[in-house]
Amino acid sequence: MGRYLILIAGMPATGKATFAEYLSKKIGVPRACKDQVKEILFDQVGFRSSVEKRKLGIASNHLLYYMAEAQMRTGGNIILENVFHDREKEELNALAKKYSYEILTVLFQGQMDAVYQRYMEREMSPERHRGHAAVGYDSQNDRNDSCPPPIPLEEFREWIHSMGISEFSLGKTVLVDTTDFTGVDYPELVKQIEGIIANTKPETAVMQ
Repeated sequence: MGRYLILIAGMPATGKATFAEYLSKKIGVPRACKDQVKEILFDQVGFRSSVEKRKLGIASNHLLYYMAEAQMRTGGNIILENVFHDREKEELNALAKKYSYEILTVLFQGQMDAVYQRYMEREMSPERHRGHAAVGYDSQNDRNDSCPPPIPLEEFREWIHSMGISEFSLGKTVLVDTTDFTGVDYPELVKQIEGIIANTKPETAVMQ
């Protein structure tokens, strides 16, 4: 069995964090999720401008990679969950090469309209953690008086495509179509991943 850096990647609002937690429990591999790191930092530090929010996001990414490297130093597998961008490929490849790890990408995709609708519902929900709020949010005074309007579908589509989010892939890859969540078979997906880690599956598998 090889040593794997497992990336749970893909579009937002496709169930990545939920599956990362499920996978972690099923295969006994620790996970690190950028959004959770960001929420912890926000609760302690907060932000009051777009610049501060951007810095919080960058710090969250640094901590995500720090946790991955700490685990890889021990020789253990690690799961990272994030909306990974093309610009992160170089750093991830370098990290894997440094510790002689294979990379496995589990790429969550879906029809753009369906994903966008779920994304907007999540972003507008009062249950959404404030660390993911729009840049108009004033975390120090608990106000959101200048929240900008929702991102239009075409702008969302352009962001996804221009950053390479929906096609992000490093190493062996499993594709997961989450247009309809009821069609995603978690146990079968875990079985595919376990097979790849055990070197018994081909490099690309598709979960319909």
